[in-house]
Amino acid sequence: MNFLRKLFGKKQFDEHEFRFRKYKIAGITPISWEKEYHTGRRYEVYRGRTRSVALEFLRSIPTTEISGFVYIIVKTPQGNIGKGLIGTFDEATGDIIEISSPTITNKAQNRKWELNSNSGGDNKYFEQKAENLYQATEILKSISTIPNLTYYVVETPDGTLGRDMNGFYTEAAIKTKDIVVESRQTNLETVECSSLMGFGNINQNHTAVAQITETGQYAKVVLLMKCGNCGYESPVETQAGSFSREC
Repeated sequence: MNFLRKLFGKKQFDEHEFRFRKYKIAGITPISWEKEYHTGRRYEVYRGRTRSVALEFLRSIPTTEISGFVYIIVKTPQGNIGKGLIGTFDEATGDIIEISSPTITNKAQNRKWELNSNSGGDNKYFEQKAENLYQATEILKSISTIPNLTYYVVETPDGTLGRDMNGFYTEAAIKTKDIVVESRQTNLETVECSSLMGFGNINQNHTAVAQITETGQYAKVVLLMKCGNCGYESPVETQAGSFSREC
């Protein structure tokens, strides 16, 4: 479904009406904006000289300045691309081009890791918050190396995802069903995942999960499931038999 709305009449738009004009670069021109009052969605439309210029412009816009109902669309000779809270997408197909992460796209206002009050002795827990599990995954993947007894945790509305020296982990179930995410494409078909991969030292992760489970605590092996439709790599907890998740 094409969400690039046509505006009625020939209204003239003042450049100062565009929220993201301060990130404009050479080759980008504001065209129009529209707000759907029944949904609350706002669309800002720009023209880009090329697709690469459009991508450069969209990458420069910090995720923290985009709410869940704001979309920036750039029309280019190679097709339209846009950006929302989750990331950059192909406007015609809805396919994801890049997933946004506050720590990657907003270096000037990089979110700080806070030392958790549970830290004690040799154990160190660092935490921060994200809008969803997709961003939590990208934030944790961006950490280069993690020493022993150091843990990074990202809290989201759909659960908390952590990472230590072995890879991803959870201390309680994360929500992988009935997820509500703003989407630009309606696709109710079930698709096969294109990959289901571990992250980090998967053998050590398996061993750690088995040891924790034996003590009666919650522990699951976390893998990254890549959607065969949009390309998201989503964290999923393994379970016996077949399983599915919503994207």
